[in-house]
Amino acid sequence: MASVSIEEAPAETRVPWYKKPCLWKELSSVEELEAAISAANSGGKMTVIDFYAGWCACCKSSFPALCRIPASNFMAQHFNFYKANIEEGNLASYIKKKGVRGIPHVLVFHPDGSDCIGMSGAFKKMEALRKNLDFIARAEKKSFVLDPNGYAINR
Repeated sequence: MASVSIEEAPAETRVPWYKKPCLWKELSSVEELEAAISAANSGGKMTVIDFYAGWCACCKSSFPALCRIPASNFMAQHFNFYKANIEEGNLASYIKKKGVRGIPHVLVFHPDGSDCIGMSGAFKKMEALRKNLDFIARAEKKSFVLDPNGYAINR
């Protein structure tokens, strides 16, 4: 039997990039998101949510690097990781209410569910995202802003 390359595979059999295996759990509604960030479900960890859309080329390019972040034992000890497709449920209106103006965008929540910080999830910002999460996990103060270069600093 001849093998079929990915390029030759019929479109209906291809898995969309955002459905490929990843350590980020999928959220499909605001209700699921609110449950994920609740203190009862956080397990004492902070929650990181990546907002994306299937049509977003920047989201697609950052996806492989984003998927590797929770593979670090340190990151997994300090954060719960979720991804949320803004094309599903009412997630687009949720991020608009949070002041998000573009995707990919990452929001971080404290273990009690309160807002911590938001930042770009673009591929060019992956190193900053990793460093920011590391800084947030290690910081004694838990109130942050981004400096002009996109790095988290204490408020």
